[in-house]
Amino acid sequence: MNSNGTEDLRVQKTITAIDQAFEELILTTDYEKITVAELARCARINKKTFYRYYPTKDDLLAELQTSLS
Repeated sequence: MNSNGTEDLRVQKTITAIDQAFEELILTTDYEKITVAELARCARINKKTFYRYYPTKDDLLAELQTSLS
């Protein structure tokens, strides 16, 4: 999800939680073994909330790769 800085604070916190959870999981788990359920649990959100911002975990990975480039 490309943020433009105008999102509600709750949206910003949710996206930050997803990003941080993904970064933590990718350090300890192979990408293929990370599930959306595990990611949501680590971020303390519902799976439905994850899918509201990212269609798949591949989209999340692509966005993080783009932001690091």
